[in-house]
Amino acid sequence: MTGRKRVVVIEGEDAAPEAVRPTVGLVEALGVPIDWLRPDVEDHAATRAAIDASDTTLFGATSGRSAAALFHLRWGKSTYANVRPARWWPGYRSPLAHPAGIGHRDGVARGRPPAHSRRRVHHATHSRDALGH
Repeated sequence: MTGRKRVVVIEGEDAAPEAVRPTVGLVEALGVPIDWLRPDVEDHAATRAAIDASDTTLFGATSGRSAAALFHLRWGKSTYANVRPARWWPGYRSPLAHPAGIGHRDGVARGRPPAHSRRRVHHATHSRDALGH
C-alpha cells in the first residue's frame, strides 16, 4: 500500500459498535497508514461527503440513526451486494460442503432498492470483491 488511505467509520447501532471498535483497534495495532474519519451520522450531507471522499467505508449495522449513510452506500454508491472480505482457497479444509465462491452474499440485508434502481442490481460474482479483484 502506498500512501495513507482514508476510511470512514460508521459504527452503526445496537451491537454493531462492539464489532467495529475492535476491528479499528486491530487495524491500528498493525500500523496500517489509515486516516480514520468518523462523521456525525445525523449530519447527512457531511456523512455523504466523507464517504465520497474516502477510499472505503467500514460500516457496522443500522437500526435507525445511520440509515441515511447505509442508503447512500447501497444506492448512492451502487454497492448493492454485501461483500465480505473472506476467501476460501482450494486445498484448504472447510466446514462447508461446497466452499467455492464464498465471500459474497447477493442482495441486501433488509429491504429492496428503490424501484428505479432495481434494474441496475447485478449478481455479486460480477462485482469487484472487497479487495478490488
